[in-house]
Amino acid sequence: VYIENVKQRKVTSAGGLVRLRERGDERRHMGRNNEHERASRSHTVLQIWIIKKDLLHPSGALMQKVVLNIVDLAGSETSYQPYKATKMVKSGDYDPYDKPNSFGPLSPRLQQQKTEFQQRIKEGANIRKSLLALVRCIRCLAEAYHGDGDPYIPYRDSKLTRILSPSLGRDCHTLIICTINPAEYKET
Repeated sequence: VYIENVKQRKVTSAGGLVRLRERGDERRHMGRNNEHERASRSHTVLQIWIIKKDLLHPSGALMQKVVLNIVDLAGSETSYQPYKATKMVKSGDYDPYDKPNSFGPLSPRLQQQKTEFQQRIKEGANIRKSLLALVRCIRCLAEAYHGDGDPYIPYRDSKLTRILSPSLGRDCHTLIICTINPAEYKET
């Protein structure tokens, strides 16, 4: 799986790992959405590979590898909600649901807002697509575990599920922590 701007770094201490995570947070794509002025517009995956080498093992050199995936998924928002009905719209802002005026092109400020709105819709669609692929994989794994469904798991449906496939099935332990804002129950 090729993902743009992915970097692999070697760290030898907990402090180095914390600094690396902070650098990743600084580069995370953030932006405005329908509910928040500053919201995550991308998923973040921090893979920690712990490798233990035992060169003095009686049966020869032994290497053990453990991969810890720490994943922060971007939230999903609906795109059908009228922009005017959101908290973020201000008087005079670009509104895609207004009829086009006949007075000429949009001002540079409104044109920029229109471009940002279109980018936000595209990002939201990509976020929903990858979250849906993750849900499909988890559902198929649950059905396969109970013997109810097809043993095929659609890991290849998104980059996210391909990266996380070793952590979702097989010989692994998976812990999922969800944080849900009660004010946004319609979105979750």
